Amino acid sequence: MKTRHMFAICIFSMPCVAMAQTTVVTMPVTTTLPLVTVSGTQSGPHLWKVTKQDHVMWILGTLSPLPAAVTWQSEEVVTALHASQEVLKPPSSELALGRFKRLMMISKALGSAKNPDGMTLADLVSKETYDRWVELNAKYSRDSTKLGRYRPFFVAHILYQDALKHSGLNNKDQVGASVLKMAHDARLKVTDPIYEYAVDDPDGYVKETMAQQGAGIRCLGEVIDVVENDMDVLTVRADAWAVGDLDYLEEHPVPHSMEVCRSEFQDPSILAKYGVNDLQARTRKAWMDAAEAALTKNTTTFAFMPLEQLRGRNGYLDMLLDKGYEVVRPKNTPTH
Repeated sequence: MKTRHMFAICIFSMPCVAMAQTTVVTMPVTTTLPLVTVSGTQSGPHLWKVTKQDHVMWILGTLSPLPAAVTWQSEEVVTALHASQEVLKPPSSELALGRFKRLMMISKALGSAKNPDGMTLADLVSKETYDRWVELNAKYSRDSTKLGRYRPFFVAHILYQDALKHSGLNNKDQVGASVLKMAHDARLKVTDPIYEYAVDDPDGYVKETMAQQGAGIRCLGEVIDVVENDMDVLTVRADAWAVGDLDYLEEHPVPHSMEVCRSEFQDPSILAKYGVNDLQARTRKAWMDAAEAALTKNTTTFAFMPLEQLRGRNGYLDMLLDKGYEVVRPKNTPTH
C-alpha cells in the first residue's frame, strides 16, 4: 500500500511531505475568504532574489497542497534555471543508514503500522476525538472499524488525503519534481543539502520511535481540526499560490499548523537519548552552508523550498539577510 509505505519513509526523513506545509499563527483567521476554483496551467509566484555583489540566487517558494486541476508552468523559472549553474534542493534531514539497513528498517516500520497488542483507535483517543473521526470517515465513505486498527499517525494521514481529494487538492510535489526534471534535462548540478544524523542504536531508536503514540494522537487531533475547519482556507491559499498572490498568502495564514504531524518521528527527547541534539539547527546550518557555497562559487544559483521556511519565524531569508546578503521580494500578482 503506497500510503503505508509513506508512513515508514516518514520515520527516516524530515520534513515528511504527507502533511500540509502551513504557517503557525497565534490567533485564528476570521476573514471571510472567497472560495475560487483555479484550474489549467498556472505560473505560481514570482521568485525571490538574493544577491551579494554580482552573484545571485533565485528562490521559488513552494506550497502544499495545491489545486489538483492545476498544471504548473513558469517561464520565469525556466529562464532562471537556464541561467543557473546549480540547483539547491530544500532543507531536510534523515537518519544515516546504509541501503540494506534502510530497507530492513522500512520493512520493520511497515510491520508496525497497526497498533500493538490488538489495541484500536478507540482505546487510544478520547471519545470526542474518536466520534469526530468516525463522522469524517463516514463523509469520505471509509470503514472506521478497519482503519481503527492502525496507529494514529497512519489514520491521520489517510484522513488528510481523503479531505484533500474531496476539496480538489493534492499534496504531490509537482513543482519540486518539475524543477528537478528541468535541471536534469539541462544537466545542471543539483545539490541536496541534507543533514544526515547517526544514532547510537538504530534498531533501538526505531523501536522506541514506533512505540510512542502520544505524538500520533496529537497529530490526529490537529488533522481533524484542519479537516473540520480549514479546508476552504487551504483551497483559497492553494489558488492564491497558483496565480502568484504572495500578499494574500501572507495575510491569510492557516490557523492550525500540524507541526506535530511533520515532526512526530524526530522527537527531540528520543533523539537526545540516542546521541542526536539540535537536529533542527543542524539541518538549517546544512542548507545555509550549501547556499553560501553556491552563492560564492556560482554567478547564478536556483533554489526552492516551502514558503513557510522562507518567510516563517526565523526563516531562511532572514538568515541570509543576517549574513549580509541583499534580499528582494518578488512582485505580487493580486487576484483577491
